[in-house]
Amino acid sequence: MFKDFLMHFGLDEHTAEEDACKIEHTLNPKTARTLEKFIEFTDKEEESKIWIDHFRYFVETGEYIHCSPEN
Repeated sequence: MFKDFLMHFGLDEHTAEEDACKIEHTLNPKTARTLEKFIEFTDKEEESKIWIDHFRYFVETGEYIHCSPEN
């Protein structure tokens, strides 16, 4: 679950798996359940989630894409 969570944000599989192993041994179970629900929530629809694309762009460039429902 943690690997999927980290890959959700654009990390490569190797890095995500390595960090997931570390996280699963130190994270509070309540936090783990909340992250699991977040993944479930964001994967509910097949539609593209533009906000995750914007986040990945921000991670790569440091630039925020300003947008609103109107544009």
